[in-house]
This record gives sequence, C-alpha cells and structure tokens, in this order.
Amino acid sequence: MIYGFCRVSTKHQNLQRQIDALVKYGINQRFIFTDKYTGKTLDREGLNELL
Repeated sequence: MIYGFCRVSTKHQNLQRQIDALVKYGINQRFIFTDKYTGKTLDREGLNELL
C-alpha cells in the first residue's frame, strides 16, 4: 500500500498540483492526506491521520 501526503503553508495556496502528481504516480486519492498549516504548527490533522 502506498500513501501520499501533501502540505502547503497557507490556506490560500492550492494542493491540487501535489495531489495530481501523486495520483499520476499511482496513489489512490483516498490514501492521500493533506494539511494547510504553517511550518510552525505541530498539530497537523492530515499528517496525524496518515501516521
């Protein structure tokens, strides 16, 4: 099983290019986890769910 993780630093940035690249690589979208937080934030919902 291959999982993917995408992150951007602000809510104004778009994750779609990263998601598209992971899907193109062969990762099913339901196994791609995402976060929109700054690097300072330690509590990342998507990363925690992935782990």
